[in-house]
Amino acid sequence: MNTPEFIGYWSGQLGAGQETVKRLSGGINNNVFVCGRRGIRWVVKGYPSSSASDCDRMTAEVEFLEYANKVAPGFVPKLIAVDYARRCIVLEHIRGLNYKEGERVTKEDIRAAIEFLTRLNADRQLARRMIRMNAREGLFLISEHIENVRSRIADMKVSHLPNKYKRLASCAMRELEESADEAFSRIEKLTSCGIIEDRVNSKVHCVSPSDYGFHNAIRTERGVVFFDFEFAGWDDPAKTIVDF
Repeated sequence: MNTPEFIGYWSGQLGAGQETVKRLSGGINNNVFVCGRRGIRWVVKGYPSSSASDCDRMTAEVEFLEYANKVAPGFVPKLIAVDYARRCIVLEHIRGLNYKEGERVTKEDIRAAIEFLTRLNADRQLARRMIRMNAREGLFLISEHIENVRSRIADMKVSHLPNKYKRLASCAMRELEESADEAFSRIEKLTSCGIIEDRVNSKVHCVSPSDYGFHNAIRTERGVVFFDFEFAGWDDPAKTIVDF
């Protein structure tokens, strides 16, 4: 298996043999590996380089994990090491079962998710000191949300679809565009009249895991453990609930 330089380096630092290095499934945006020795295992996650115009997913995850391990220990993996030179982090390996797509979650699972979010937002002073980044698409103006949705709709194309689906897809797109324009017009009228405020009050901003749900969680003996926080940060609480 061809492995990136960072996992070769860190498997050596951790005393894990190359034969223990395995790439984990998932990790669409990153390279994620597991390695171990003497019954101890670690997860090593690598990140692509970031540009000035892009949010740094590594910084977002590091900030979030350092904070979450203080205010919500046990709900997230422990952060073992941070290596900005090689663009990677080392995490505690969590033993448990992934939630399968379509699997029914329990009331206890939902309570755990609520408890996690509650703890993340229980100490706003500490959160402000430790978390500087906004969540992905963490927009605090309604007008910015509207422009973001408009941009997403504009990017949706039907030209790549098989011919038998194009007509139906085109009709669906027209309906979507009309519904969106109608909703946007109503919202913009309400904001221009001062009935609703365009800006989300900073007092209600919340710390959000962002890509939040049981698709990024493991069921363990100690309870639900959440992972994958590269888009985490400050966000609109309404959007956080929608993400979940």
